[in-house]
Amino acid sequence: MNIAKNDISIEKNKLFSHLHALNEGIAFFSPDKKKTLTNNHFIQFLNLISEKSTISAEKIFEVQEFKPIIQFIDQQSNSNFNIEKYNLPQLETNIFKKQ
Repeated sequence: MNIAKNDISIEKNKLFSHLHALNEGIAFFSPDKKKTLTNNHFIQFLNLISEKSTISAEKIFEVQEFKPIIQFIDQQSNSNFNIEKYNLPQLETNIFKKQ
């Protein structure tokens, strides 16, 4: 069991390293929209777009500029069909700061 825990810990550290090396913001949330993992870029971009300097990752679901993404997530979460492993729902969009 200790070997399995050690292997998981190693893989977790590799994942963290990859996330922090990205030049993009990335976050993972639970089905109830609680943050499970984010990188620093995600928080920086979220703060920049929301124009708030201390916003938490979960606040993305309240930022107006992310409304298309939130609607897509809600639609997928409320659907009654099974998501296939090799046919995942996708959305491509651009986020612009409204002036």
